[in-house]
Amino acid sequence: MLKNGLYNVIGGVVRIGLALVAVPVLIHLIGIENYGVWTLSSSVIGLATLAEGGISVSTTFFLSKDIANDDRVGISETLTATFASMLAMATAAALFFYFGSEFFAALFHNLKGEYYIQVVVALKIGSLVLWTRLLQQYSVGLMQAYEKYSLINILSTIQNNVSTLGLIAIASMGGRTVEMMKCQAVISIGALVVYLITSKKIVNYAKPHFLWNRLKSVEIFRYSSVSWAGSLGSALFTQGDRLIVGSILDVKSLGIYAAVANIATQVNTLSALPISPLLPTITKYFTQKNVEKTKIEQHLKQSLQMNALIAFGLGSLIILMAERIIKTIIGNNFPIDSIYALQLAGIIYSIYSLNAVGYYTLYALGKTKICTSIHLSSAILSLILIAVFSIKLGLIGAVLGNCGYVATFLMTILSLKILNIEMVFLVKCLTFPTIWLLSTVLVNFFSQGLNELVRILIYLFEIFVVSIWFVKSNSINLKIGRFQ
Repeated sequence: MLKNGLYNVIGGVVRIGLALVAVPVLIHLIGIENYGVWTLSSSVIGLATLAEGGISVSTTFFLSKDIANDDRVGISETLTATFASMLAMATAAALFFYFGSEFFAALFHNLKGEYYIQVVVALKIGSLVLWTRLLQQYSVGLMQAYEKYSLINILSTIQNNVSTLGLIAIASMGGRTVEMMKCQAVISIGALVVYLITSKKIVNYAKPHFLWNRLKSVEIFRYSSVSWAGSLGSALFTQGDRLIVGSILDVKSLGIYAAVANIATQVNTLSALPISPLLPTITKYFTQKNVEKTKIEQHLKQSLQMNALIAFGLGSLIILMAERIIKTIIGNNFPIDSIYALQLAGIIYSIYSLNAVGYYTLYALGKTKICTSIHLSSAILSLILIAVFSIKLGLIGAVLGNCGYVATFLMTILSLKILNIEMVFLVKCLTFPTIWLLSTVLVNFFSQGLNELVRILIYLFEIFVVSIWFVKSNSINLKIGRFQ
């Protein structure tokens, strides 16, 4: 699992690094207002990927069990049910999205004239992007079941980098939202072809063929339905927030909010990457008859601490370097509120990112209903707070409303409880990282007069200390850990 997690981190660092560079470049090329329009269009498509229906996670879960049992008939049954479901959902969603583009664009009352037309056309083109992305998610679920994380990250990194560079190239030639969406459509089609060919080669050894098992299909449907509701919560939070802010605040404020959120989101994205192998790993452990609790605890300890190390490390960097980041993104004429908004987002996203271990563990244990209820309730709470605080406090309020999603940490608490692991275990794993985050907040408060170089040196010293703690804390695990 450690090796697979490392593959995820390396790929994630490359993708996120380019994505972070792209944000200020795009803003400078097309302006903060046009960036806000692009954000609206891409966020609507992102929310529409909910049509995936939980099939990707179901593919990983059921296929992992079939592989662990070396059940080739089961592999054919799982692939038949999941691919047929995904193809039907993707096609239906794309058609609905294409013909409903004007309706979706009309939901944003602040869109006027040219901006409205751009969004309508972009959404029509986006229906093709949606179709390809949904089928691509199916391929990713399949590859995760076979633990092909290095391959997933190579393909994902190439696609993301080509996509980001494509956006920059289009923007530099004067293109705006419509042209940028056309670029995404072309790249998505090419990526889908590569993913499908790769997936076919991976499963060829099992000689899969069309094999419909009604009982298994029903079981997959039930699992997918519950996991879909969990995905709904995640999508509502990561995409719905921008739609709410766009409907309440002006396009410029939305552009700033989107830039801040895009940066802070990388904390969650990168910190979760090394943890995702937990899903197939724990699924296979519990598929076997004899489960060694100590091995599971070793996996969980390492995952919890790695998750916290990356989340709080990135959050601390955002807190300390917020002014420099904002200047780079927006320019010297930035609203002072944007600095506080980014620092606040860094704290909130660092804390809520600790849900990753619980999320993957609950899915591995088949406790999708618990995951779903927490995801949905946290997302709804967060969206309500974002709406209320946006009206009351503007940009700062919109960011503050994200705190509702911190409730997803309940997933980690409940996953340990189900495994009969004491809460003392969780406290021991997270005490040191928590002290680190709190100390960073204090350092930021008392070092306002210090120059950037000194603040960077302080941060590097903190990283050095925490890295030593992580290595010592996991020295036994890392040796066993060449484990898997």
